Amino acid sequence: MKGSKLYGSHAILILLPILLAFGVSSGLRVIAKASYTISISVSPSSGDVGDSFTVTASVSISGLDSGTAYVVMKTIAPDGSYSYYASSAQNAPPYRQWVPDDMPVSMTYSWTVTADKEGIYTSVIEITIDGDVAGGFLKDSRSATFEASSPTSPPSGSIDVSVSPISVQKGESVTISVKTDGYLPPNPSVYTYVYPPSSSDPIRTYAGTGTFTFTVPSDGPAGTWRISGVIKDQSNNIFASDTETFTVIDSTSSSSSHQTTSLPSIWVTATPNPADLGETVLIEVHYRYDWNKYYLPNPIQIKIGSSDWVNSAGKFEFTPTFSGTISIGVRGYFDRRDLPGSGFGTWVSNSTTLLVRKAVKLLLDYPKKVHVGDLINITAKLMCGDGLLKDRQIRVFVDEGEFHVKSGQSITILAERPGTIDISALFEGDQEYSPAQNGGGLIEVWTKPVLKVTIGAAG
Repeated sequence: MKGSKLYGSHAILILLPILLAFGVSSGLRVIAKASYTISISVSPSSGDVGDSFTVTASVSISGLDSGTAYVVMKTIAPDGSYSYYASSAQNAPPYRQWVPDDMPVSMTYSWTVTADKEGIYTSVIEITIDGDVAGGFLKDSRSATFEASSPTSPPSGSIDVSVSPISVQKGESVTISVKTDGYLPPNPSVYTYVYPPSSSDPIRTYAGTGTFTFTVPSDGPAGTWRISGVIKDQSNNIFASDTETFTVIDSTSSSSSHQTTSLPSIWVTATPNPADLGETVLIEVHYRYDWNKYYLPNPIQIKIGSSDWVNSAGKFEFTPTFSGTISIGVRGYFDRRDLPGSGFGTWVSNSTTLLVRKAVKLLLDYPKKVHVGDLINITAKLMCGDGLLKDRQIRVFVDEGEFHVKSGQSITILAERPGTIDISALFEGDQEYSPAQNGGGLIEVWTKPVLKVTIGAAG
């Protein structure tokens, strides 16, 4: 048979096996036989920190005539770390990738997670089919969430110890008040211990709450005495504690020394400190005074930054609008009981510094698609404004693995098999910069195209 020759006397046939939609002998034909279903559920869907939830995930696959398939199951904690991770190709049945001989496939997986952080836990089942599907490659996923909240009751109880007066002589008495508040463990025990100066052995122990009177022995040591109140659980572990002090003055001390020691004091606290920009901060005023000599401080005034002094009830909240350091001042007027309203009271002041951390952004640079055998570079960058923050520690999560790098550094991994690789990162924050996280995403790993060249016989 005569006819034109292609490239002289040779015919060249190029096959691309990765393009599974084309047949060699019969021309173009569509192969998309494989079908699948995946589902996932979480029970319960919400609870308190410390609660557990169960995840149930299912997969069914049928009609896979060529290629492989597998699923990945994972639960991602609020900070981006993995609370659970498993792959049917590695550490879950069947411990390898499914192939056509395994069809049909029907598997159900279940795992339990304890929520140790507040926030959303996202559980995912992800299927990857490399072969008998349209386009030759498919990935799909389903997810379900569990929301962990702070307990509705106070997270922990507290004990409050106060003593009055705060300065006595040997042989005199002090009044000790012990109160508890908030959530307490079952069958708690409350003890209050009185320690002499520089001693770890209590000289007196009181049980329960209420008001107690302690008389300093006439031969007791002068100096600072410590009163420690504790709440213990049924296992005798300390659940909460509080400490106060009072001063025992030697009878030989001068009256002026006694007056100096008994002056009232006032101070202010900010919680949390450091705080993040836009976070609500609780400001609380504390004071100590000899109730035999002074009345409660009135007024109490607060000064935040360069603002004016304003009267305060002793506790309020505010939200910082700029980062850096903020000076918080407090002052209070302690009127004298022996000369009330005469103006002979005492103004006492103090201050603290609130550190407001700067907001940052965590960036991840990585390729979105690679091939088996490729080296993958992943770079984590912590940015403040337009500037790169160097030497800050960042946690980078790659599937179930975790790596610690410094801002601007890269890690390199090898793409060993087709499928997907999960990438995310977390910066836990420090005294100057707020925490930040990057949920990242998926890197698709494809099988490399293979060129098969067949040269026909000369004709």
